[in-house]
Amino acid sequence: MIDGQGGLYVLQSRDPANAGDNDLYVVHALSDGSYAGSAAGERFVHGAGDDVIAAAIPDSSGGFYAAWTRGGNGYVGHHAADATTPVAFALVSSSAVAGVNEVAWQVADRAFAGGAWRRVTGGPWSMLGPARADGAGVVTVRDSDVVPGVAYCYRLADASGAAHPETEACVTAAAMPATPVAIRPVPTRGHIDWTLGAAGAVDVRVFDLAGRTVLRRHVPGGRAGVDLPPGLPAGLYLLALRHGDQQARARIVLVR
Repeated sequence: MIDGQGGLYVLQSRDPANAGDNDLYVVHALSDGSYAGSAAGERFVHGAGDDVIAAAIPDSSGGFYAAWTRGGNGYVGHHAADATTPVAFALVSSSAVAGVNEVAWQVADRAFAGGAWRRVTGGPWSMLGPARADGAGVVTVRDSDVVPGVAYCYRLADASGAAHPETEACVTAAAMPATPVAIRPVPTRGHIDWTLGAAGAVDVRVFDLAGRTVLRRHVPGGRAGVDLPPGLPAGLYLLALRHGDQQARARIVLVR
């Protein structure tokens, strides 16, 4: 791809360290025959699995956009022009697979260590956990505490807690394979039992209609019931039961 200044970008998928998977590298040849950075290129994308180039197009400011695949998922990223004002944060990818949201940013400071924050779209922000750049300057956040069909937004903050609003990225959680479930009683005054179409231990979560977690428990095999938190207001709630790679959902009607 041309860089708009007489030079050329070359995007490559390779594994120079023989680590077992291919990452994306960028070689930037300048118009005078020299290179911006190393002639061997700089790593642009790093992740667990082979990164395969799908497409790349120049932008209007000397950089380019790239699309690639990894493990059956598609990603899009932006490479800013070299020798221009550096971009502190750039979204690399955002994706949702069954039960897990993942967002990744390229950061200018490869020593970045801060935190990741999350909210249900339109709701208040809460701390999700620590966030740290890897050796390629990529910060990856994975969130498995999600409700299928609910949109979540993520952003980074530095070590002092100061937020970077420009990093906000939103993802709608994907559905998991469904398992039949029946709950009782309906309505309930605070205790629920369930019958699953699969046996074994389950992870139990209860959410309000805004997607906020109001209960989270791990229930070992042989049990099939849980008490709701005392003082929980009457209303409708969503029960999510996870058994292995399957998830069952049901509505709870709570009366007082």
